[in-house]
This record gives sequence, C-alpha cells and structure tokens, in this order.
Amino acid sequence: TNHSDSKCIMLVLPIGIKDSLQLIRTVLEGIQYLNEPNLVLNIKPHPSDEATIFKQLLAGYDSRKYKIITDNFSDSLKNIKLVLGSSTTTLMESVINAIPVLIIYNQYY
Repeated sequence: TNHSDSKCIMLVLPIGIKDSLQLIRTVLEGIQYLNEPNLVLNIKPHPSDEATIFKQLLAGYDSRKYKIITDNFSDSLKNIKLVLGSSTTTLMESVINAIPVLIIYNQYY
C-alpha cells in the first residue's frame, strides 16, 4: 500500500495486548467517521509487545487504513500530524518534536 499521499496519525500503545487492542479498535472505529479518505493510522506497539500479534488480531480491518510501525519511535515521527495515546512517555517526546498530542483517557492509568 502506498502511504506517501496519506495523512498519518500515530497511535502509541500501552504495555499489554488486551489494553492495546481495545485502544486500537476504539481509534479505528472512530476515524472511520472522519471524512478523510487518505487518513492512515500508524500503530506503534509497546517495545515489550510483539508487533506480529497485532497484525493477526487486526486481520478483519481494512489494511489500507492502518500500518504497524516497528521502527525506532523518533524515526517513525516523520510525516506524523498527530500522536494519540494514553499515559506514555512517547507523548512527551512527540510534544518536544512539535507534534500535537491527543491523550486518550483510560480509567486504569
């Protein structure tokens, strides 16, 4: 899939597959209501979680709408317009790099 013309936002995931999957589903379902056909969600798993698990768990979603990112976080910020996440230090790094951040509330942390 060619993502070069896309508007990319990044979702940084917390540690743990269950919480991460819930967050991914919430965001993917939410962005489908936006009138942005070229919007791509770059999903950045927590370093302690295996990225290939997310590819399997997201098999039912349109793969043109998301991309699993395994690059170094700083390197993966290029061309990102917005970073989404809940309580994570990567959100602070995004702000330092002048990328807007949206914090997604999670009642557990």
